[in-house]
Amino acid sequence: MHNLKKKIRRAHVMTRLEDISQAQLQQALHQIEHLRSVEQDKKAAYESEIESLHQLLGRQTRAGHSFDPTSYLQATRVISDLEQHVHHHTAEIDTLSQQIHGLSEQLQQVSARKKTLQRLGERLHKEKHHQQTGAHYKQQDEAILHNYRGRL
Repeated sequence: MHNLKKKIRRAHVMTRLEDISQAQLQQALHQIEHLRSVEQDKKAAYESEIESLHQLLGRQTRAGHSFDPTSYLQATRVISDLEQHVHHHTAEIDTLSQQIHGLSEQLQQVSARKKTLQRLGERLHKEKHHQQTGAHYKQQDEAILHNYRGRL
């Protein structure tokens, strides 16, 4: 019985440790998801600027404005710089997405271990209960047998 109580206590402590681990992983996951969202917003802003500059250049060309090579070169340099920012943010988003995937897998593993520990704890509690009721019935049986011994 004492050994069973130790096993129950150990299962409970290990379950609590998995709870803590799960909470830490969830917090890290939320932080990284937020960072990815910020990066996605920055990327979208740069893409919007690039699109606006392309539209502006297209309107000027269609409107018949005289072609100014200097301003066209400046605009293409700005677009190129903005595209570099887009590539940087895309790479950062990919890295954060990989981290999110890794943390999600870790969370699934922690959750599975926690469920296993909880089932173990429940089984140990049932076993303890059966031992206690078994000991109680054994006492009752012995008392009945003792009472009948005198009559036999």
